[in-house]
Amino acid sequence: MAESRSEGSWVEDLVLLAIFFMTIYVTTYVLTHYGKYFSDMFNMLASFLKSPYGLAVMFFIGVVSGAYGIKEIYISVYRKRSVALGFTLVFLSSLIFIVLFVAIVTMFTSFMETLLNFLNR
Repeated sequence: MAESRSEGSWVEDLVLLAIFFMTIYVTTYVLTHYGKYFSDMFNMLASFLKSPYGLAVMFFIGVVSGAYGIKEIYISVYRKRSVALGFTLVFLSSLIFIVLFVAIVTMFTSFMETLLNFLNR
């Protein structure tokens, strides 16, 4: 019985890996072949994420996913389950905070550049 469990786990891992690579392939294909049709939508999303409201949404999502990821890791360790979901959420949260940091620095440098241009008139 233990042998079939490990074999089933191997098959599940293989299926998840195939789904992951298929998702990356489809995303890359759509962006390279149909990206010009989505450029307006991408520009709208980028302008929203550069706004203070977008930064607040990213901060909220980062905090919630990080806290839930840490909770999942904690629960999974003590119940001897897989901690993959928790690590995925913590990784996603760290990526969101990196993007948030870069966006804040970009907004600050843009503000400083505008201020210096205004003062040099």
